[in-house]
Amino acid sequence: MTRTRLLALGLLVPAALGFSATRAWADGETISLTQDDPSAVVGYATNFTASGQLNPDDTMFGFDIYVFLKDADRDPTCAATFDEESANAMHSGGNESWVSPAGGFQVGTGSAYDQPFKITFTGSGNYLLCGYVQGDFSTFASGELRGAVAPAPTPVTPAPAPAAAVPAIVHAPRITRKGHVLTCHPGIWSNAPTSIGYRWYVKGHGKTIGKRSRLTVRRALRGRMVTCRVTAANAAGHTTVGVHAVRAR
Repeated sequence: MTRTRLLALGLLVPAALGFSATRAWADGETISLTQDDPSAVVGYATNFTASGQLNPDDTMFGFDIYVFLKDADRDPTCAATFDEESANAMHSGGNESWVSPAGGFQVGTGSAYDQPFKITFTGSGNYLLCGYVQGDFSTFASGELRGAVAPAPTPVTPAPAPAAAVPAIVHAPRITRKGHVLTCHPGIWSNAPTSIGYRWYVKGHGKTIGKRSRLTVRRALRGRMVTCRVTAANAAGHTTVGVHAVRAR
C-alpha cells in the first residue's frame, strides 16, 4: 500500500461555521467535519456531520469514526492519530471530551459515510473538533473543524402587567318607569367590572327595599321618593354610585 500525505484546507467562512482541514495517511480514506446549523449557541444542540470516503481494501473489520471536542483557546491543535488524541483527552484536565461513543461511530467498510451527531455547548468561545478514521488499529485519516460558540441569549423579562384599577363611572346610572315597574339602569363603567349590584331605598330611609335592577311599586311605596345605588366591582375593588330619586307611582 502506497502511503501518501494530503492536506486540504477548506475555505474560511463566517466564524460560527468554522473551517475544516483533512489529512490522509492512506489512499482512499478522508474525513470532513461540518457544522450543519448556521450558528452554535450555548445551551442549544448544534448539528454536525462527519463524512468522507473509505477504501474497503484497507481493513478487514470495518472503519470507526472518532470525534473529540476541545476549547481551541486552551489547546489549538489536533494530534496526528487517534491514539495520540485519545491520550491527550485523558490528560486534558476537562478541556477535551469525546463526542463519539467509546467504540466510535461504526461506519462499516462501504465506499462513503455520512455520520450526523449533535453537541450542546456549555460555554461560549472558540471550539475545535478533531476527527479520525480508524481501522485495524491504525489511523487512516484525520480532520478538524474550528468554529465559535455564541453566548446564550439574554432572556427578555416581560414588562409587569399594569395594576388593576377599580371600576369608574363613565355615564351615570338612571331610573326609568314603565307602569308600576321601576328599572335601575347601570350606566357605563370603565376598567371592566365583573359584577354589577343594585340596592333600592326610600329616600331618607336606610332600609334596603330591593336588590334587583327592577322594582315593582307596591301600594305602600306610591307617592314616595325612591332611589337606587349601583355598585360595580372587579378584582381591584368596587365603586358605588347613587341615582337621582324618582317618585313612585
